[in-house]
Amino acid sequence: MSATAEAAVAADVMVCTPKLHGPSLTVGECRAAFADDHVHMLLIVHDDRVAGTLVRGDVPGVALSSSLALRYATASGRTVAPTTPVDVVRAEMVLAGVRRLVVVDEHSALLGLLCLKCHSGGFCGDGDVAHRAAERPPSLTEHDPRPGPCEHADADFAHAVGPRLEQHVGTITASS
Repeated sequence: MSATAEAAVAADVMVCTPKLHGPSLTVGECRAAFADDHVHMLLIVHDDRVAGTLVRGDVPGVALSSSLALRYATASGRTVAPTTPVDVVRAEMVLAGVRRLVVVDEHSALLGLLCLKCHSGGFCGDGDVAHRAAERPPSLTEHDPRPGPCEHADADFAHAVGPRLEQHVGTITASS
């Protein structure tokens, strides 16, 4: 199925191969990843489960580069069930000004990433992300050959969208 708003649920339009980081990701590595202006959300996964996400505002400037980034990560308000209707999630993402949501099952297992296109009319698919990754200089992709997330995520998403998508969104607390 094409990655457009025509699909009925989140699972139909998600990127199935988002770039992942393990729980040993450091603040320094996080900062290096965010040096790529196309990277706006980092997914931290442990044993195929979402341990947390990071967006640009999550890590305080005073955090030591050697600290584990997971300490600052959250998934609360940044996840959505695969059965969430696309029109509902797209409308809420547009309203909140966010373009990233992690698709998880009821056990917080990572299924994919919703990546709203900049014009807000549809979602990036695996092909779109792979094409973008192929256009990047090798230095930005050599640490992990899988394609990264599409465009943008907002640190205030949990406050802006979480309550309205409560029936569809999974709330996960990152482990310390």
